[in-house]
Amino acid sequence: MNETPHTRDIVLKVKASKLIMLPPIPIYVNPNTALIDDEGFASDYGDNNRNYKTDVYLGYKVIWSIEVDDPKGADKGFDVKLYSISQDSLPYNANFFGVPEILSLDKGKTVVGTIKNVPPLLDMEDFYTIYFGISDNKGKSWQYFPLDPRLRMKDSSK
Repeated sequence: MNETPHTRDIVLKVKASKLIMLPPIPIYVNPNTALIDDEGFASDYGDNNRNYKTDVYLGYKVIWSIEVDDPKGADKGFDVKLYSISQDSLPYNANFFGVPEILSLDKGKTVVGTIKNVPPLLDMEDFYTIYFGISDNKGKSWQYFPLDPRLRMKDSSK
């Protein structure tokens, strides 16, 4: 199947009013976060985010963004922001971006990374961590959380 390579968008949705009260560990982060990509594939609330994989393409961008789950209800008044995308430093990790960390350059609205155009990365997986924060007091203090999904390099010629 030939797929057209393209930039990928991934949205992190956060149940901020619930998660801010909990420790930043997967058993609490997973039930209160969801990841949804631009093709509709999702790791829903409660799914193990470590199993979530987004297919990506050589030389293209990945754009992560963040939003609260219920902005007019339970999450009203809460702010969320992305801090960084960090690559796992384990020797077997592919590190699709060629840098250990990608920071948000727009005050936490998005993080944008460009994937290296290196053919040996085809069909490999990249382990990374999304670091994000939640504030309930207009950004005066933040609590930070990690989330550990994966990327999978797609060969668009297959």
